[in-house]
Amino acid sequence: MRGKNKGIDRNVIFLSLIFIILVFTVIFIYRQFRSDEFRHKMDNSECITVSFNIGKGNTLLFSELLIFSPETYKAAIFNIPSNYRSVIESISKIDRLDVLFDFKKPDKMVKKIESIVNIPVDFYVNIDPDNLIKIVDLLSGLELFIANPFEVINDDEIILLPSGSNILDGEKTLVYLSAESLNENDVDLIGRWHKFLQAFIKKTADQSLYLENNDIFNKFYSLFSTDMNKESFKSFITVFKKINTERMILQRILGDRRTIDDQILLFPYYDGNLLKETIKQTLLSIKNEDVISDEEINIKIEILNGTNIPGLAARTAHFFTNLGFDVVSTKNADRNDYEKTVVITRGINSVSANKIAGIIRCNNIEPSSEKPSVAIAGEDNIIINSAARIDVTVILGKDFDGRYCK
Repeated sequence: MRGKNKGIDRNVIFLSLIFIILVFTVIFIYRQFRSDEFRHKMDNSECITVSFNIGKGNTLLFSELLIFSPETYKAAIFNIPSNYRSVIESISKIDRLDVLFDFKKPDKMVKKIESIVNIPVDFYVNIDPDNLIKIVDLLSGLELFIANPFEVINDDEIILLPSGSNILDGEKTLVYLSAESLNENDVDLIGRWHKFLQAFIKKTADQSLYLENNDIFNKFYSLFSTDMNKESFKSFITVFKKINTERMILQRILGDRRTIDDQILLFPYYDGNLLKETIKQTLLSIKNEDVISDEEINIKIEILNGTNIPGLAARTAHFFTNLGFDVVSTKNADRNDYEKTVVITRGINSVSANKIAGIIRCNNIEPSSEKPSVAIAGEDNIIINSAARIDVTVILGKDFDGRYCK
C-alpha cells in the first residue's frame, strides 16, 4: 500500500508541477501581450488607428487621425475639425467636437471620433504645447516647408519664420502650428498640421538609434500623454521607420459651415456618409499596394459640374484626391442639366477613362477627338493646375449621388 501511495504522491506532485508551469506560462504570455499591446494589435489587426491631439486642459489646438496598415505600412492622415458638428449626448445638445476634449481624460472625444469615422480608434497620443517644444528640441528640430513667411510677436520677442524649407526648433514649430494668417484659408492651415505630423514621424524614424538609449527614451516618453505603455510606445515609434511619409494620403473633411447658438459648426457633406465612404476607400488603398499604381496616380482628371448642385465638382475632386489621383481642374460644365454622368477620354488611350468610370460606376464612356485640354478655372478654389494636361474629363450628371452613378 505504501508503494502505491508513493506512486500516487509522485503523480500528484508531477501533475501539480505541470499545472504550475502552465499557469506561469499563461501569466507570462498575458503579461507580454499586456506589456506591448501595440505589437499585439499589429499582429492581429488590418489597420492601426491613432488619435493625435495637440492641446492643453480643455483647449484643443488641432486633432489628427493617423491610420496605417501593418502589412503594407502605407498610411493616411485625417484632420478631425475641432468645430465638427456633434451631438453631445451628455448635455443633449448639438455642439463642437472639441467641447469633449479633456487632456487627461480623452475617452469621450475619442469615442466621438470613432463614431464620426466609423472605425475603432486603437490608441490616443496627447501632446501639451509646452511639451511639444521639448519633444521637437529633443529630436533636434523638424524640417518643415513654409509656403508663406510668418512674423509673430511672442512675449516682446519677434519670431520670424521665412518661406521655404526650414529646420524649426520647438518654439518655432509651435508658432508654425498655432500662428494665424489673414491670407490663409482652412486648406493651408490644415496643410500645416498635416506637414507637422509627417515631419514628426520622419524625424522620429531618423532618430531611432538615438531614442534606443533608455534614458533618452524614458525622457521622450514622459513628454506624451497616451494610453500606450512604454513597451507599446517603443514599438509604435519603431514602426515609423517603415512608413513612407512622402506617399502618405492626406485628408480633410469637407462640409458646410453654419452658425448654431453663436457657434460656427462644420456640417459634413451628405450627413457624414461621404466621409465614411472616403475612409472605406482609404483603408482599401493603404491595405493593398496594387489599388492605385504609380502610373494610375499620374492620371490627370478634370471634373465638371453638369448639375445645379453647388460644389458637387469640388466634393468629387476631394474624393478622387483622397484616392491618390491628380485632379487638376474643377469647374462648371457648359450646362447644368446633364441627366447622365459622362467620362470622356482625352486622347487615344481609354484605360485611364475606364479606371475612373469604374470607380464611380459610370457606364457612359465617350472618346474625344479634341486635343488634351488645359485647366482654366476652379470651383470653390479647389485644386488648380493651369499648366497640367488632362487625361480624363468627368461631367457629373443628375444620376451622380456624390459617390456613384445610379
